[in-house]
Amino acid sequence: MKSWGPRREPLPPLNALIALEASARLGSFRAAAQEMHVTQGAVAQQVRAVEQEIGLSLFERHPRGLIATPEAVDFLDHVRVALTSLSAALSDLRNIRGEEGHQRVILSAPPSISARWLIPRLPEFYAQHPDISIAVDATTEIRPLVGPDRVDLAIRWGQEPNSGWSRPMLKGPFVVVASPGLRSRLAGKTPADITAETLIADGHDAWTAWFDHFIGYVPETASMTLSLSSLAIDAAERGIGMAISPEPLVRSAIAEGRLVRVLSSDFDLETDQSFHIVSAMAPKPGPVKKVSRWLLEAASEGA
Repeated sequence: MKSWGPRREPLPPLNALIALEASARLGSFRAAAQEMHVTQGAVAQQVRAVEQEIGLSLFERHPRGLIATPEAVDFLDHVRVALTSLSAALSDLRNIRGEEGHQRVILSAPPSISARWLIPRLPEFYAQHPDISIAVDATTEIRPLVGPDRVDLAIRWGQEPNSGWSRPMLKGPFVVVASPGLRSRLAGKTPADITAETLIADGHDAWTAWFDHFIGYVPETASMTLSLSSLAIDAAERGIGMAISPEPLVRSAIAEGRLVRVLSSDFDLETDQSFHIVSAMAPKPGPVKKVSRWLLEAASEGA
C-alpha cells in the first residue's frame, strides 16, 4: 500500500479497490473478473494482497460465492461510496464544457428493451437534444456503474436495486401473447388448455411461475427456448407459438396488431419486478440527467 497526504492511512492500489467493490457487489471473483476484463486469478490475488496487508479476511469463501465478513461490511460500503464519488467527479470534469459541444452518454440496456422500446423512441430524443448522443450498449451483461469500464446509465430488469441511484421506469405484468391468427384458434381456451400449444420461453423462465400460479402445477409442454426476450417475441409474431413477456416489451406490438393477448387480463402474472433506470449516483445537471429525465418521461407516457 502507498501512503498519500499528511498523516493519512496508506491505501491499496486503485485496481485493488475496484476488484474489492466488484467482488462484494457481484458475489464472486469470477463475475468481478468478467466485469473488469481480467482473469479470475488476478482479482483473487488483488483481494488477497489487501487482506494480507491489513491482516483481516474481507470475504467468506463459499462454493456458491463470496459473503463479506461482518468486520468488512462497513469498509466495503465505504469503498463503493468512494469509487462512486470519484467516478462522478471524473464525469463532471469531462463534462465541464456544460452545454457547449457534442456530448455522449453511455446507456447499458438489455437487448429486448433496446430493440422493442428504446430504439423506436430515440428520434424523439435527438429532436429535443441534438447536442447529446446516446451510445446504447445492448447487452445481457450487467455493466459496471463505477470503474474504468463504467457506463453512465443502465436500464435493468428486476427488483429495485439496493444501492446507488435508481427510479422505476416501466412497470407491467407478464402477459401471454400470440399472433392474431393463432389467437383466433385459441378463442375460449383456459390456462390448462394452452398446455398443448407451442410455448416460447426466454431467459425470464416466466412460464414456470405462470403455470404454477394459475393452474397449480407446471405441465410438460411443447416448447422452444430462446436466449433473448426480443427473439421470443419475434417468434410469437411469426405465429410459431405463444410467448410470455413483460407487458412493456409487447405494448407496441399489441397496439399495432402484430400481437394479441391470448387470455384476458385476469391471467396476467403480477410480480415485484420491473425495468429501472439506474446510475452510480443521482445524475447532476448535464447530459446524463437529461437522458435519465427523458427516459422517465417517455416511460410515463405509456405508449
